Amino acid sequence: TPEIPLALVVDVGTGSVEMDLANLVLQSLTVDGGTGRMDIRLPENGDSYIFDLDVSTGGTTIIVPEGASLDINVDGGTGGLVIDIAEDAGVEVEVTDGGVGSFNLPPGFEKVRQGGDDDEGVWENKAYASTRTPVRVKLDIGTGSITIR
Repeated sequence: TPEIPLALVVDVGTGSVEMDLANLVLQSLTVDGGTGRMDIRLPENGDSYIFDLDVSTGGTTIIVPEGASLDINVDGGTGGLVIDIAEDAGVEVEVTDGGVGSFNLPPGFEKVRQGGDDDEGVWENKAYASTRTPVRVKLDIGTGSITIR
C-alpha cells in the first residue's frame, strides 16, 4: 500500500523476477539476487531511502525514475547490471572495488576523487551539485559488467 512506508527485503533464489515498486513508499530495500533475471522499477516519490543489492549470477536491470532520491549499494556478482537513471537526475557514482568486470558511465560524468586503482573513485554528473533529490550509487563490481545510463 502506498500509505505505509515499507522496509522491504526480497530473497530471489532461482527464476526470473519482475518487481514494480513504483507506487510504494520505501524506508529501505534489500534484494539478494539469485540465478535468474531481475527487473526492478523503483518508487517515483521523492522520499530518500537505501537500496542494498546483491547481484549474484542473474542479469539485473534497475529503473530509477525522475524525482527518486536514494543510495544504491551494489555488491556485484557474475551477472550484468544496468541502472537506468532519469536523464536530469543528480548522480554520484563511487566504485570501491573495480573487480574484474567492466564499468560504463554515460557522457557528462567527471571523476572528482581517485580511488586505490585507476578504475576506482568517485564520479559525478553536473546536476549532482545542485540537486535536492540525489541518486548515489556505490559499487563493488565483481566479475559482471555494470552500466549506468
